[in-house]
Amino acid sequence: MCIELNFNTLHNNSTGLAMKQLNKLVNENSAIIYLSEPIDDVFEKAYVETRIKEERILTDEQVSELPRVSPDNAHHREWQIREHSAQNVVKYFRKFDCSCSDWVLDIGCGNGWFSHLLAENIEANVLAVDINRLELEQAARVFSRKNLYFAYLDLFSGVLEPGQFSLIIFNSSFQYFQDPDLVLEQCLPLLAPSGEIHIIDSPFYEQEKIAAAKSRTEAYYQQLETEKMIAFYHHHSRTLIERYNAKIFYQPSKNKAVQTEICSPFPWIMITQ
Repeated sequence: MCIELNFNTLHNNSTGLAMKQLNKLVNENSAIIYLSEPIDDVFEKAYVETRIKEERILTDEQVSELPRVSPDNAHHREWQIREHSAQNVVKYFRKFDCSCSDWVLDIGCGNGWFSHLLAENIEANVLAVDINRLELEQAARVFSRKNLYFAYLDLFSGVLEPGQFSLIIFNSSFQYFQDPDLVLEQCLPLLAPSGEIHIIDSPFYEQEKIAAAKSRTEAYYQQLETEKMIAFYHHHSRTLIERYNAKIFYQPSKNKAVQTEICSPFPWIMITQ
């Protein structure tokens, strides 16, 4: 089931009635909310095709157990890394003074495992958004909490109002946006006072290494026979953080000998207004 709502309806909690009704609809019917008009998106098709070939489309039961996967999973080590990153992020967010009136925006939520983890561990409402309808629908089927909402959203649709979110998160999704400055210019006004943007498990490169990284990406998708995805995987420079009020919470070690098996190879970046 799909619900078509605008963000004003979603956020209006003056009486509590609208929110209770929305909770009932979402949680009883495993609905995804359409905050923007769905489009026939080339990226969505290429991304899903790639996920299938990479064996990343999981059963509902498997998704419900994430980030834990069986040792025979093709991406077992990667999931160990992501679990480690997620635990660190959740530990930090628990210290963030969120209440049930606060909102968190998880951009590029996929099958919703991380959104659910957030909703379990903080009091705030979590709005988890994506344009990948296959996994959004799965997320809504698998995960149900009164403070968790899954929505189809084009980030650039202008639906979201300024000053609404205490936290905005890109978990392994920032690389799918072509223009990082445009994304941050869109997201920074959405932050509430003292709000923070967090980018985790997303690759950033030294400028002189971007060309080689692009070549590796092209070769990978060609080998996978999903060449259309090449245009949608972007290689952002580490110089990005120099243009913003940013803090690096975690920087992967350049010394491979001291980097443990479960440490992320990607930085954890926090950006504020």
